[in-house]
Amino acid sequence: MNLRAYLFAFFVLFACTGYGQWTGPDSKTACTGETITFQAVFGPASGTVPTISWEDGANNFPSGATSITGVTYTVATTNIPLGPTFLIISTLQIQGSTMALNGANYNATTGTLASPSATLTLNAAPSISIQPSDASNCAGEDITLSVTATNATSYQWQKNGVNIGSAINNSYTIVSSTNADEGAYRVIAAAIGCPNATSSEADVIIIDDVEISNATADFNILPNGFFILTKTVKNSSSNTDFTFSITGASSNPTISGFGSTSGSFDLGTPINTIGYTLTTADLGAGISIASLSLTNDDQNNVLAATTFTVTGPCGNDVEEIAINLLPVELTFFKGEIFGDLIYLKWQTASELNNVGFFVERSQDGLRWKEMDFIKGFGTTLETHDYKWADTTPDSGNNYYRLKQVDRDGTTNYSEIVVVNFDKSKLETFVVAPNPTQGYIAFNYQFSIQAVQVLDQLGKVVKNIQQPTNGIDLTELPKGIYTIIATTAEQVVAQQVVKE
Repeated sequence: MNLRAYLFAFFVLFACTGYGQWTGPDSKTACTGETITFQAVFGPASGTVPTISWEDGANNFPSGATSITGVTYTVATTNIPLGPTFLIISTLQIQGSTMALNGANYNATTGTLASPSATLTLNAAPSISIQPSDASNCAGEDITLSVTATNATSYQWQKNGVNIGSAINNSYTIVSSTNADEGAYRVIAAAIGCPNATSSEADVIIIDDVEISNATADFNILPNGFFILTKTVKNSSSNTDFTFSITGASSNPTISGFGSTSGSFDLGTPINTIGYTLTTADLGAGISIASLSLTNDDQNNVLAATTFTVTGPCGNDVEEIAINLLPVELTFFKGEIFGDLIYLKWQTASELNNVGFFVERSQDGLRWKEMDFIKGFGTTLETHDYKWADTTPDSGNNYYRLKQVDRDGTTNYSEIVVVNFDKSKLETFVVAPNPTQGYIAFNYQFSIQAVQVLDQLGKVVKNIQQPTNGIDLTELPKGIYTIIATTAEQVVAQQVVKE
């Protein structure tokens, strides 16, 4: 109540009673250690101004003593003259409050007339002694988070800083956890009148079942050659170890590792099972790649049923594969960005009845589209290099693979190459006219230092240093060519049709 309200109340009382009355003090709820102030008003009254003191039932302040160590009482009184009457405002200040004062009743007195009593309710500040622990659980399991706290009268759990409506106890259980439950959890412990205590954050990680997402029915291998068995394992946890094992026609095999290092074993020996643990040092959360190099030293050795198993803490996935003789031995297969194009390059060390390669592209590594066909060299023991340009790459990850076609119609797939293409960072390189019968002009904001012209097989057919604003293609036969321009800042490319 403010002073104006007090004065109004006192004038009403005085008019009704003719002598001073007490108003206040009000009861208080506070936290231990805080400074607490009670206030009472006496009047309006006339005559001799009385001396005001305070009482708690056992002591009188300020002259009385208190037996509670560390608690200090201070009484302040103000006399306000009001013509023939007066008004007295008196306060009791308590410093160093402890739980020993909880429930105490305080009143002011003139010696002959005491004010109503006010009750002091004290709460101790909450404190958390045992923090919530991180949890890493399989999807579908219940997860319980809890704290141990003292002096707390209420709790509120939060996920990523946002209150969880029903989580108002010292423990909180996530029922049938899913990936959506992943996050940082904490609890706020409260007591009325006191500052809150906030726990440390506990990270909740949900581990998915292991999934081999690029399962392949079979693999083929050249005589005296090798191939890379690559598996993509999906798991949301970054703190998970996986066990990879292979069972097939081999005995006493050796393996050197997975992840960044390929393991290998010889297929020319009898049946056995090998295994390797892929730890958190090898892969992180999300999509992880494990590759295994298999070497064949016997052209008559074919594995009809080889089992690849990946096992995690929440389950496993099994894939059966068959290994047969491969008509083409790929030395490498890779993708590179040139301006607004993605160039695929691959090399064969030898080819057997090879009709050629279908280039396939995917946005997710699951659904594939045939983009082009590149003719092979039939049967050869010589090294051959291949190139193909993707003129319309998708923004983001572009997945590529080769589907090799044998003369008998058999098809075999290469490993998958992933190229991340960011269209937002491209500068526009334009050649015109396109199609052209001869001369083409360049429209580009940077100074071009060199230009190469490549045919459809990736062969350089024209190489010009320090060109002007264009080049002449008149002497080249009709076809599709790739113009690669080099500047001080980057390499850009554009395809042009020569008529």
